[in-house]
Amino acid sequence: MVSQASQPYVIKKATSFLAVLLLAILLTSSSPIWAQHHSEYVVIAPKGFPIKEVTLGELKKLYTGIRTKIHKKHVKFVLWTEDPKKESQYLQEIFDLSRTQFRSLWKKHLFLGNRQYPQHFEKQLDVISKVAESTNILAIVHKNMLKNEQVIIVKIKEYH
Repeated sequence: MVSQASQPYVIKKATSFLAVLLLAILLTSSSPIWAQHHSEYVVIAPKGFPIKEVTLGELKKLYTGIRTKIHKKHVKFVLWTEDPKKESQYLQEIFDLSRTQFRSLWKKHLFLGNRQYPQHFEKQLDVISKVAESTNILAIVHKNMLKNEQVIIVKIKEYH
């Protein structure tokens, strides 16, 4: 049992511990998803693409169908979906969305008739080829898949 004389000391220690714990939680939860995984993924565009930098917010709005333009340029994107588990991991790590949330957003757009569902490819190499032969398509792929000099890397402003 704690004596009444030592109770303020215990309360002060517990308050200090909770403050440090809360600060640690805030610092780790506020670090951007892209920053945590930026070494694994890159945004690619065709050579000659005029936009060299985008924000993660712009990218998320494009991928979720909220927008179709970045810097006043009409842009499309393509996805790779080798398997549902990888797709879920990819969407969660980059955009902090579950696969269900992503698909629900797109179902809404399709129902309203205001967007076309993005083209999907099973292999990342097919995605890279599609981007290379286009003029306005972006994609996110694993950095180690880039052996093709036909595409450029678009920087994410906040994290480069």
